[in-house]
Amino acid sequence: MTKMLRIVFLLLLVGLTAACVSIPKGRMQAAPENAVTKAPQPGKALIYFVRTSQYGGIVPADLYDGETYIGSITFGEYIAYQANPGQHLFMVIGETAEFMPSALLANKTYYANVGAHMGMWKARFHFSPQNGNLPQGELNSAVNSSRQVVLTEEGRRWAAENADDVRKLKAEHLPKWEQSDQRAKKVLDAASGR
Repeated sequence: MTKMLRIVFLLLLVGLTAACVSIPKGRMQAAPENAVTKAPQPGKALIYFVRTSQYGGIVPADLYDGETYIGSITFGEYIAYQANPGQHLFMVIGETAEFMPSALLANKTYYANVGAHMGMWKARFHFSPQNGNLPQGELNSAVNSSRQVVLTEEGRRWAAENADDVRKLKAEHLPKWEQSDQRAKKVLDAASGR
């Protein structure tokens, strides 16, 4: 029994250490209070990527627009991303990659929740595009109860250093995702812009 407890303790210790190592120290910082994003820039579409679930909360969800690193969020954080209108393929990376195709309209605001679920070694992430299925008050509450984070120079360096790994992960998981029956549920509709 003592040997079993030691093994369980060791596994817990290794798991906690791995989780701590993956926290995006320095890649993101809180947006200054006077610079919190409230509306799309003229001619842009604004997307709020929000992490509202505590599950897998300290593990960062790394977000991309195509192969451009947007940033990383943990529980209680959001990124307010100003995107060009048109077609996009957003990607979230944890242990694997998942995707969210989007057709964005200028001067509109969109919302996507980034949720976590159990992976083999660390959290996996998924998008829940908000296509008009939640009232505006609930969406506002999710954003207002979270903290906006913005990308730092260290985050840009990290993205450049890890770009090859990200491309490999995308190449591995995009074909599987394209064949998935979940694909249609993961589209952020242009008409859902508010």
